Amino acid sequence: MREIKFRAFVDGCMGEPFNPLSNEYMEEERSHPSEWPKDTVFMQFTGLLDLNGKEIYEGDIVHIRPLPEKRAGDWENWSTNARKPIVYDGGAFRFDDMNLYEMMGWGGFPADVEYEVIGNIYENPDLLQ
Repeated sequence: MREIKFRAFVDGCMGEPFNPLSNEYMEEERSHPSEWPKDTVFMQFTGLLDLNGKEIYEGDIVHIRPLPEKRAGDWENWSTNARKPIVYDGGAFRFDDMNLYEMMGWGGFPADVEYEVIGNIYENPDLLQ
């Protein structure tokens, strides 16, 4: 079961992850998310970790490349330097048009790739160019 966590980007800063349903959150000096500034962007935790053990959130820019032993030749439709943001669309977290969970093997057929969070769309938009 996936842990429910969010992080917030507000006033040009990325906040620490929090669970809005936990008692710990209610005891913090933080106001309820509905009381945060209108331009606050909330990003949900996907429940997945990258190759370095870093949590992957909606809005993260993920670098996906073939595993070192699979890098010879062309790998399906992606180059060895695919960088895309994680989005929540159609009831699933997605990398481009692919379901992120299926790509990471939750659907029974893992792709021979590694995933690394290299930034996010709010602090590092230049990584997508």
